[in-house]
Amino acid sequence: GWIHTQLLSSFRTGLLTKTTFLKTIPSNSSNSLAKLLPNLLINVIICKEKWCKIEIVKSKVYVGWVQKETIWGSTKN
Repeated sequence: GWIHTQLLSSFRTGLLTKTTFLKTIPSNSSNSLAKLLPNLLINVIICKEKWCKIEIVKSKVYVGWVQKETIWGSTKN
């Protein structure tokens, strides 16, 4: 099969699998920016060993860090 390139997105996305908090830095002790609920579609900016920097675009844009284990679709990088 094939997919036309105009139907593809250049954004790397993922889906949150459980409730988690969006953090300012990749640390459990950092401040929380927002509480994120399961099944939220996110843009993955970059992933490190245990944390991923993500972006959420709703009525406002949120950028922060979540634990990698909470994202379905995350890979090594």
